[in-house]
Amino acid sequence: MTYEKLVEGLPEPVFDLAFVRQRFAVSEAEKASLAVQLSRWEAKGKIIRLRRGLYALPKQRSNALETANRLVEPSYISGEYALSYFGLIQDATFEVTCACMNTPRRARLQQGNSRYSYRQVKVFGGFSSIEIDGKNVLFASPEKALVDTWHWSPGEWTRERHREMRYESRELVNGERLMSWAEKFPRRVCEAARIYLELGHEG
Repeated sequence: MTYEKLVEGLPEPVFDLAFVRQRFAVSEAEKASLAVQLSRWEAKGKIIRLRRGLYALPKQRSNALETANRLVEPSYISGEYALSYFGLIQDATFEVTCACMNTPRRARLQQGNSRYSYRQVKVFGGFSSIEIDGKNVLFASPEKALVDTWHWSPGEWTRERHREMRYESRELVNGERLMSWAEKFPRRVCEAARIYLELGHEG
C-alpha cells in the first residue's frame, strides 16, 4: 500500500490500525508488513502516532476534542474544561480534561498544540455526544461536569471556595439531576452539590 492510497482512503485524519486493516482488506500475512510501513511513515513525519495503534495525518486539521476521546477509550470531556465550554465558569481552560473508566489513573498528554489530562472517575456516565465542527464529541452534562470537578479536587467545598469559582449560567444546571449524580459519590461531593444549589437560590 502506498502513502497516497492511505491518504485517499481515509475519511478522517485520525485513524487506528484496526480501521486501516479493515478499510484496505489487509490479509493476515500482510499485517506485519503494514505495521512496518506505518513505522517508516511515522519516522519520515508522514503520519503522527498519537498512541499505540492510533495515528493522525499531520497536514490535515483534526478536531482536538474528538482526538481527546480517542487517545484514551472510553473517555469523555469533563471537569473544568467542560464547565468553561458550557459557560458555567468564567475562566478559560486550555487543557482538555477527560474522565476515563480504566487506566491511566491520571495522565497528561501533549499532541501538537493540544494538552490533554485523563483521570479516572468514580462513576463513569452522565455524558452524551455533541457535534462540534462536524465531529461527534463525548461531553459530560453540565451536572456531571460539576460533580466530576468536585470529586477530583481534594478538600472540602466550602461556600467561600464555591464563590471563588464564579459560577455562571446556573440555568443550565438541573438541581435534581445534579443531586442524583452527587449521591453516587462520597459525602463531600454531595455536600458540595447542596451548597452549590443553596448559593444559587441566594442569587
